Amino acid sequence: LRWGDDMKKSCKKVCALLLAALLAATVFAGCKKNDTPEETPLDTTHEAEVTESGHWLVQGGRSGYTIVYPSAADDKEQTAVRELQYFFGEATGIMLPATADDSVTWSETAEYLSVGQTSLLDAAGVAPDYAALGSGGYVVETRGNSVFMAGGYFGNLYAVYEFLSRQFGYEAYTLDEIALDTNVVNERLLDMRIKEIPDIEYRVSPFGGMLYTDPEGARRLMMNSFDDVWIEMGGLDWHNFLAVVPKETYQADHPEWYSIGGTSPGEQLCLSRDPDGILEVVKAEAFAVLEANPDVNNLTFTQMDGWDWCECPSCAASYEKYGCNSAVYIQFINRLADAIREWVDTNAPGRDVTLAMFAYQPTEEAPVREVDGQWEPIDDSVVLRDNVAVFYAPIRAYYYYSLSSSVNRTYAETLDKWRTLADTTYLWTYSTCFHDYLLPMDTFDAVINNPRFAVEHNAKYMFDQAQFNQQSGATDWNM
Repeated sequence: LRWGDDMKKSCKKVCALLLAALLAATVFAGCKKNDTPEETPLDTTHEAEVTESGHWLVQGGRSGYTIVYPSAADDKEQTAVRELQYFFGEATGIMLPATADDSVTWSETAEYLSVGQTSLLDAAGVAPDYAALGSGGYVVETRGNSVFMAGGYFGNLYAVYEFLSRQFGYEAYTLDEIALDTNVVNERLLDMRIKEIPDIEYRVSPFGGMLYTDPEGARRLMMNSFDDVWIEMGGLDWHNFLAVVPKETYQADHPEWYSIGGTSPGEQLCLSRDPDGILEVVKAEAFAVLEANPDVNNLTFTQMDGWDWCECPSCAASYEKYGCNSAVYIQFINRLADAIREWVDTNAPGRDVTLAMFAYQPTEEAPVREVDGQWEPIDDSVVLRDNVAVFYAPIRAYYYYSLSSSVNRTYAETLDKWRTLADTTYLWTYSTCFHDYLLPMDTFDAVINNPRFAVEHNAKYMFDQAQFNQQSGATDWNM
């Protein structure tokens, strides 16, 4: 059977539709299905009470509603207003007016669709717990004749999609497959009490295929782009050791800052011989990028992409003591995290900044030991600060199967070891054969079930890497 281009596109579209729907169901609906025999409930928040009110949102093809937004709306609130106007218009043919909150006053009879953290929230008695909601959680609440859609930085936008879903059947399946009621002439306002806290706070669009090249489409699937989540250090999101501490700038005066031994000498930093000197350089970069990016709260200081690590006497001594390379890395990251916390407390009190370190290739193993059947830190110096996330990337896992499969028990156990040291876990998975993109690589079962694995292991971030360098012509084995 030979498939024409249209058939191939249709097949890939259906696959993307199924993947997006299943991932959304996992993240926002408590993970209903699991491929393992034992299934345990997840500690998540998905609350909704929705009934029809007696008030008209649209009647006779007309609406008296106005969208209200904060007078100092951030970019996500501005996007949310545009999306609400657009899809409301697509459903009803009505382009709702929008105005800043400093020009209106709430009352029981006012007809407002309030988006984001407007001044109307207090007056209406809507009090979101922003700390609990995090960046992606949200509430949708009806008060009088108005509806309030508010949440974290991403949650303000997601609340709008929730409102559209309830009122007009909106559902984004893939980039150009969006369900929506149309030709709506009469529509009763719904009385809603909805609270959603996503199981995985950051869901970065897959690094490959359609979602990666269409940030608007990914956003409508409630996924994040890299720019949404990461502040670049040295111009890079990760693998940035030598971007932050470039050899051409520092190696002549500080040769001890760079690795020795291995197959690629100097292509990693040495974090043991002069950590004080390196720390001053990294701190300066971290403080500068934090100040320049006030709305983004994650950054990494992570090793170069390779298996080598420094083999100098002090790094070798650390390996001998802890049985892995990662101990010296943790000890440095903790010092950097302390400096970042001090900077935040002084310059941006209340800002929740997370610094991520890799558990990847030469640093994949955790400095723990087994005592009475339980993992514990070898000593207190390798326990990560509470503002540090371990970014685990099990690149050698067998991705025909999910990480919860017995085939991948080694990698699940490695993550359990790291959770002994870290409060926060970020997860980087893979779903293609990087040596041959034409080789059949059926990772659908893994992709479907890995989000549940992430939730069960307290991962706040999930990213799946695929055919990142074939955006315009990826194979049919690309997710």
